[in-house]
Amino acid sequence: MITAKALTASLTGTASKVYDGTTTATLTTGNFGLAGVLGTEAVSLTPVTTGTYDTKTVGTGKTVTVTGLTLTGTDSANYTLASTTVTGAIGTITAKALTASLTGTASKIYDGATTATLTTGNFSLTGVLGAEAVSLTPVTTGTYDTKAVGIGKIVTVTGLTLTGTDAANYMLASTTATGTIGTITAKTLVIQADDAQRPQGAPDPVFTARYDGFIGAEDRRVLIGTLAFETDATAASPAGQYAIMPGGVSAENYVTRFVAGTLLVTFVPMNTNVETIVGKDIPDAVRRPLPMLGGGPLPGFGLGNIEVEIAEILLQANPDLSAFLTEPPGGEERE
Repeated sequence: MITAKALTASLTGTASKVYDGTTTATLTTGNFGLAGVLGTEAVSLTPVTTGTYDTKTVGTGKTVTVTGLTLTGTDSANYTLASTTVTGAIGTITAKALTASLTGTASKIYDGATTATLTTGNFSLTGVLGAEAVSLTPVTTGTYDTKAVGIGKIVTVTGLTLTGTDAANYMLASTTATGTIGTITAKTLVIQADDAQRPQGAPDPVFTARYDGFIGAEDRRVLIGTLAFETDATAASPAGQYAIMPGGVSAENYVTRFVAGTLLVTFVPMNTNVETIVGKDIPDAVRRPLPMLGGGPLPGFGLGNIEVEIAEILLQANPDLSAFLTEPPGGEERE
């Protein structure tokens, strides 16, 4: 009686795949060995293309098992397998690459910085299998390409990582994500005219303004244009309140809002001294109070051009004074 010779099957080489959430191993004929065949007799393992990893998770040197092995070949009837199951530490499962991207909008009002504030809604992760527990570790900040106002601005986030119970089976194709999701809107800059005051008939004072809204060290040096003021008040305007409206300037990264101030034109009583009427200091040599009317004509203005100018202002403020002012020096007539 002749009995079949026992042969021993084994696994060799490497069975590799990218993580796919299953334990299925793909094999080739090169992954199998068969020991014990005599000479060149025609006997081999029936081809098998699949096996099973010990677990679905990423790793190297993983145990792969193949069952249901059989022999084939013209001499196979003279042999038998010591075991129809074979195992070997030939398995490798590598992490699956995921792609992070930015979505939605990251908005802010101009603040002079490139910092972008983000939420979990600004991130997308593609490539996760089924409902496996893997996501991006929360990140709350990124960087705009520039600090300037604009839409569709490039935002960049670096240092991304994965989290979740299945995160070890994945990797990020890149730990940096960029997207044109940025919006920076202009900041409001308020320019308000300061209130001012002058007597009737006097020239307007130099108008000034105050600013509210500049960021950091930025100030009026960033303004484009020349600040100007408009008012409806003229030299002939009666006493009252008049708007002082600033304008004429703008600034990059700001939206300018102009706010009016108030010009108070005051009534000039007839017994007000000359210095108050003209709104400026008068040299002692020409300073002269204006007496109450009714006591006779006023003294003449005989000390120079300054007093002639004062007389003109007095006449504009109150034409009735013309009956009390004498002619200027030299007998010249006043126009």
